[in-house]
Amino acid sequence: MPKRISARVHANRPVTVRSIRGTSEGTLLDLCPNGGRIGQPGANMHSGMRLTLRILLPDSTEPVEIRHAVVSWTTQNEFGIQFSKTSPDTLQRIDRVYRLLLEAQTPEEPERVITLPGLAVPS
Repeated sequence: MPKRISARVHANRPVTVRSIRGTSEGTLLDLCPNGGRIGQPGANMHSGMRLTLRILLPDSTEPVEIRHAVVSWTTQNEFGIQFSKTSPDTLQRIDRVYRLLLEAQTPEEPERVITLPGLAVPS
């Protein structure tokens, strides 16, 4: 596995993974500004695969789409991804969510619920 540049934050967010093998569902287990870890039972990935990801982040009801993600490592049920050639707007959104999650996450409460500005919940 490559050495991490940034600390990971717990994410536990739904993700749609599209590759040359088709489309499947998984869970973004953790996130850092340049990548993350995806859980997917029986994941049939290999290092170097290029993926398109649609991740439902907690800041909006619209998923973020990352068209150029690269698999950096794999195990039977998980794989690491690095964001490559991602638009500045998408990177800013990921970085904003990452920073808020990092600030909210403590060793005592690694899965703390946060409220992000600008997200209205219908009543």
